[in-house]
Amino acid sequence: MIRKADIATETKPIRAAIYCRVSTIDQATGEFTSIDNQREMAEAYVKSQAGKNWIAIDEHFDDPGYSAGTVERPALRRLLALIEAGGVEVVVAYRLDRLSRSLSDFMKLIDRFKAAGVAFVSVTESFSTDNAVGRLTMGLLATFAEFERATISARTADKMGAARRKGKWTGGHAPLGYRVHEAGGRLVVDPDEAVMLREIFGLYVGLRSLIAVAEELNRRAWTTKSHTPAGGRTWGGKPFTKTRVHQILTNVTSTGRVGG
Repeated sequence: MIRKADIATETKPIRAAIYCRVSTIDQATGEFTSIDNQREMAEAYVKSQAGKNWIAIDEHFDDPGYSAGTVERPALRRLLALIEAGGVEVVVAYRLDRLSRSLSDFMKLIDRFKAAGVAFVSVTESFSTDNAVGRLTMGLLATFAEFERATISARTADKMGAARRKGKWTGGHAPLGYRVHEAGGRLVVDPDEAVMLREIFGLYVGLRSLIAVAEELNRRAWTTKSHTPAGGRTWGGKPFTKTRVHQILTNVTSTGRVGG
């Protein structure tokens, strides 16, 4: 005769992998970070499911400084490999958008989970993909997450566009012929580079060939604009190619299509 206690003992544990992600490294530094908070909430949720024999595996799957707009993240790749190897039965995340903000990427990930018999649980949104209502809720939330990402992207583009129209520099490396003003916020003409820039445009007008311009610049031993950030490695300073000449000739700042 099999007793209930024996059945409980024989029940296999439900192994839960906790996935955490933040978009910037700053969110992952300090005494108690956003990653720590996500993991703490997820671990508490797993413990609340102890009656269902859930246990959190020891391996951490944390992606600090990675956007939800891509699935090319090291910890996520490790998690997917573990899932396909049959190492877990459920993936737990603080929120749905920790996994992805792209509806298509999210659904592809969930399809891979489902194919491996793995459920996905969002702690703060209180749903799981192991039931029909949870799958419906998941689809709706994924749609709103993608909408939120698109809205943020549009607002950022609008803000940068407005700044450029007012002659503000919105960041990045200054193009050939310019440098960032010491006080920041705008570009100023670099006299030496300006001569080089005008010469490149003049060569193209005469030669009408990107390759011929690149060859002439390399014959003169000229190189592309170089820049060395404080404490960083040197960027640029390369021989000219057809592509690099084209980038200079079509640069929106150099051609006057946007203010510096």
